[in-house]
Amino acid sequence: MRRPRPAVVVGLVGVVLAIGYGMVWWIDPFRGDWVPTCTDVAPRMQAELGGGWTVTDPDEYRAESRHRTSSTCEMAFVTADQKYTGTVHLFTVGAPDVEAARKDVNSYQCAGTETAAEPGHDYDAFRLCSSASDTSALVSAWTAKNDRRVNARVDLNIREDPQAATTYAQDLSRLVADESLTMTESG
Repeated sequence: MRRPRPAVVVGLVGVVLAIGYGMVWWIDPFRGDWVPTCTDVAPRMQAELGGGWTVTDPDEYRAESRHRTSSTCEMAFVTADQKYTGTVHLFTVGAPDVEAARKDVNSYQCAGTETAAEPGHDYDAFRLCSSASDTSALVSAWTAKNDRRVNARVDLNIREDPQAATTYAQDLSRLVADESLTMTESG
């Protein structure tokens, strides 16, 4: 009986390892779930609210990566009636552990006043914080749902009526957060 040559055995092992690596790369069991970025959210906001929505700081590193489990980006907006202008800073990350996401949302420092608001939409966790001056309103919505955690921070320029502007910023931060929590990769 002839024994296989070591070079043949090493060659076969190399081929099997290469095929195995290729399968793992293609299946990618370590890849998390897709989350949207501003380039996905801005067109939805444009369609739903009108006005003008522009991605001012795209998540450029994400475009280079196959792993799309987090996003940090920024959008500028002007309302259809041109009453409000501002920016939305959006951070979205996959968070499959509901309890950990709940702890994260509850641990954030509230800039300004935490608003007692009915979260709705079956969130796993929800916080809304607001602060306003004569010239600007800053509102942050921290939310968790659907294996995602989102922070949508709205910086709104105020021209008149700070209370109405703050209410608009609160509604907008919730809407952007909800869009980021529920959007799927297929649209």
